[in-house]
Amino acid sequence: MENKVIFWLKQALVLFLIGAAAFPAAAGNYLIRNYTKMDGLPGGVVLGLCQDSSGFLWFATERGLCRFDGVSFHTVTHPGLTEKFVWTVFQDRDKNIWAGLEANGPVCLPAPGNPEPALPETLKKTSVLGIAQDKNGGLWFATMNGIMKLHGSS
Repeated sequence: MENKVIFWLKQALVLFLIGAAAFPAAAGNYLIRNYTKMDGLPGGVVLGLCQDSSGFLWFATERGLCRFDGVSFHTVTHPGLTEKFVWTVFQDRDKNIWAGLEANGPVCLPAPGNPEPALPETLKKTSVLGIAQDKNGGLWFATMNGIMKLHGSS
């Protein structure tokens, strides 16, 4: 019985080695492109990112919020973006984009047709490091003062 096990282990090892020789390492097949400020990123440090429902990539940087369309970066301007340092970015289920600022809470960039939500003052005056949404639509904000929840409509 032991000889059969050794035989099959040897066969498996030979097949593995043949397969490894026939196919190059997976890491060798990836093309890595490094995007920097020279490519249009507003800052050199990316602190957060998300992909929205349209396929755009959003980046939170120490110098602002930007959207990438696959070709170029577009720095976002919005009256609520009162500071440049953006910790995080998130898209909720209503397709609104949320940015977590260093000191002035979250900012909502409403999707077309959506109203801008009213935020409590306590949330507006804190650093927002992370954003998530629960199954009931409630938005959760990781802050320097603990976790704050903005209740959803459900």
